[in-house]
Amino acid sequence: MKIKCIHIFLFVAITSHRGTVSAAELTASIPAHVGASLEMEYIDVEGKGGFANQDSGVNKVDTRSPQVKLNKAIISLKSSIEDSADIFFETRFKESKADLDRHHLTFQLRAINTSLELGRNNPFIKPSRRTELYPLIGTAYWRGREYHIVSDTKWEFGETTLTLNLSMAQQRALGTREVAKDKSFKMLVYDSSSAKDGQTFENGIGSSLKYESLQLSIWGFKGKLIDDHDWKSQLSQSLEHYDSLGDPANKRHHWYGGRFDFDLDSTHFRAEFIESMDGHLPRRGYYLELSHLLTTSYIPGTRSLEPLLRFGQLNIDKLSPQIANPLTWDRTMRTYALLWVLESNLSLNFEYSEIREKTGSDSKIKDDQFLTKLKWKI
Repeated sequence: MKIKCIHIFLFVAITSHRGTVSAAELTASIPAHVGASLEMEYIDVEGKGGFANQDSGVNKVDTRSPQVKLNKAIISLKSSIEDSADIFFETRFKESKADLDRHHLTFQLRAINTSLELGRNNPFIKPSRRTELYPLIGTAYWRGREYHIVSDTKWEFGETTLTLNLSMAQQRALGTREVAKDKSFKMLVYDSSSAKDGQTFENGIGSSLKYESLQLSIWGFKGKLIDDHDWKSQLSQSLEHYDSLGDPANKRHHWYGGRFDFDLDSTHFRAEFIESMDGHLPRRGYYLELSHLLTTSYIPGTRSLEPLLRFGQLNIDKLSPQIANPLTWDRTMRTYALLWVLESNLSLNFEYSEIREKTGSDSKIKDDQFLTKLKWKI
């Protein structure tokens, strides 16, 4: 019902913004821009596949054999209304399903240097990504979509830009997601928004300061866990010994963090950390990322090459790792990537992720992953 209400609001806002107009007038006055992309992947998990090479322990990798698959195909539509509002829709196709993914209406309030976004998107803190694979804290905290209202206000002082963001969002439920491409061992995440009984909401505030090639961002979010999906199904019933930490029905929820970006000519450096508390479960993590863009106009058929290195961790405090429950594991992830732009609409990524888990056992989980992604877009 809440999703339908947002769609109704979008329609009313668009029509009321222009007053009473005919459908033909409205269609003629709204320019539309259509985009599309297609991504194919080759995935290879550490070790040999097949029955003879199956894992003998409690935890098993589902598919070690190399595989080719459609990652996603996307069709997007963006329209502007008199340079004061934008409508954006994105439909995402997988091999077995299609979803209306991101969709939002953005108002430009130029008199106060503010934009207002209403709809389904990532949290406002999500940065642009250079790789297909996410850092650990990216998967855990800002990969999932949410229904939200977000304001973005900017003040400029010479070469310095100060930004303030405020948000109110439908609380994303606690869920699980794979660390990289292999889906065998999942981690606890803030999942894409799907309304549930006991639904709650989350408020957020963030600010960033940009000066020339430096940018510093900080943020914080606070709300309550969904009653009782989050505290009962995802924490109390999914994590052994969680109830020993205190009242299992505790619905406390907050998370905060910061990010530092530095660009020097063609070199980019980023550092980010996030800490959270859900009920009695604290988590914390960070990553460091370094890349350098090489222009390669002298190589036929190549626009640029960008080597990238990333190191990150995500730890769960207060609960000891349990070999039988991947949700309790502490993780470290190293990513080595080469991003190859062939043409303006064609690129090729090579990414290798070295994943280390603290499982509470001496046995090593062998799930390093190699990824090749071919992306075409218009």
